[in-house]
Order: sequence, then C-alpha cells, then structure tokens
Amino acid sequence: SETSHLQITVPRKLGTTTNDIDVSETQVIYAIQINRKTYSLHLKKQSFLHPHFLVYSYNKSGKLYPDSSFEKGHCFYQGYAAEIPFSVVTLSTCSGLRGLLQFENISYGIEPLESSAKYEHMLYQIKNKADFLPLQDNYPMIHLGDEAYRILGKSEKKSDAVLLQRTLKIQIIMDKALYGYMGSEVAVATEKIVHIFGLVNTMFSQLKLTVMLTSLEIWSDQNKILCTGDANELLQRFVSWKESNFLHRSYDMAFLLIYRDYPNYMGATYHGRTCDRKLAVAIAL
Repeated sequence: SETSHLQITVPRKLGTTTNDIDVSETQVIYAIQINRKTYSLHLKKQSFLHPHFLVYSYNKSGKLYPDSSFEKGHCFYQGYAAEIPFSVVTLSTCSGLRGLLQFENISYGIEPLESSAKYEHMLYQIKNKADFLPLQDNYPMIHLGDEAYRILGKSEKKSDAVLLQRTLKIQIIMDKALYGYMGSEVAVATEKIVHIFGLVNTMFSQLKLTVMLTSLEIWSDQNKILCTGDANELLQRFVSWKESNFLHRSYDMAFLLIYRDYPNYMGATYHGRTCDRKLAVAIAL
C-alpha cells in the first residue's frame, strides 16, 4: 500500500460502557476530526486473545520460558463511524489510538505521536495497490492462471445458509530475523502481532469467524529450524519441528512468520488440511 495526505488530529473520548467483572471498557465512543469534519467512532471490545494467552521467548541459555511483559489484551476494539454507512474501524487503545479506519473507498491509518503532550495523532490516507504475489499452495504443480485468482473473488452464487459463530485457534511462531526486524523487543513484537490479528478479525467478522491467537513463540536466540530453501522444504521442516514441540498446546493451526529482504513467495500451506492435526500449518514471509 501507499500512504499520503498526512494530518494531525486529537481524538476525544465521548463515552464508555464497562464490564463490572474486569472493569475494562467493553464499548467506547471517540470523536475524531478528518479533513475538518468530525466523525464519531463507535467501538466494541474484540475478544480474539485466548483467555490463557502466553508469549514464549528464549533466554541466553536457549531455554524456552513464558514472558509476562504483554498484558494488554483488553484494549483492542472494532466498530464503525456513525456518519459513514458500511464503514469499518479497527483500533488498539493500549497507548493512544493505533489502527485502521475504512470509509467507503478511502482508508486511513492512525497512530499516536509519541513525543506529543497534547494527545496528538498522525492520520494518513492509505491507497491500496493491486499488485501482489500469490500464496503458494503445497501442490505438485502451482497454477497462476485465471483459476488461481478466482478463489480470491466473490462467490459466483450467493448462499442462503445461516453462518454459525466459529473460532479458529492460531499459534504463531516468529523467526529470529523477523524478531530483529521488529526491534528485538518482546513487548513491541507481541503488540504488532496482536494488532495484525485485530485487522484479520475485521476481515473475517462478516463470516462470523473469530481468529483467536492462543500463544506466540519468539525465536529470540536463534532459529529452531533452517529457514532457507523453497516453500515445500521449509514447510516440511516446520511440520517436523511442530510435532516434537507442540504436544501440550491448544491450537487448530500453527503459523511460522519469517522475514526475508526479497522473498520469492508470500507463504505456503497444505491446502484443505486445516482439520488435519499434523498438517494444519502454514508459513508466511
């Protein structure tokens, strides 16, 4: 994506609704000014973190241990702008407002100005680019013609089936290169991953699917498998490692996130194997 039209705005909290059990704000309303017009953002708390969500990292001795530095599971919200029909807003309120506002054909990113004492935020328009690399499925032959792209579009025939609320539990593993790219700080890397899950749940909300983050493991000392090679080789190595290390973790699917400067593909997975306990894995670059 490309960004443009930088603005400075100061959001105002108009009201909240709290939950007496944990005293967290279950609903909140913010007023925000964009292009000299005020919008009211109606937000509802998102519950996409597992109740027992843990972050794991490695110490200097290479021992895995739970890290308790991330305790912000209460500050992720999804909602809409009352003035814009069919708008979608996804925000984190952990330290200022940070997230995405989708108004009709215009999207805005927002994040706090760290050095500001007046609660100022940076607001910028996001222009989506059409070019992207396709996700590589684990097939003997990978088709990149018209048929490969049709599955990403809208269904040719609308279904009258009633969608039931479902949950997909995801375990995330971050390689050392991505950890370093994010600043080599567990708390910062964790907050970025959780923010991504907020955006993912926005995309799947109309399908009544909650993509739940059960745990995050960061290879902070060194990679536990060789993270080079083609997609199939890397996927097979990840499956073997997972089988030996995930015996007591609750999840439906495991993702390995890898950083490369110039990747040849965006990711790989075993197509149609989400319900297969052994092969329910994916890699993403």
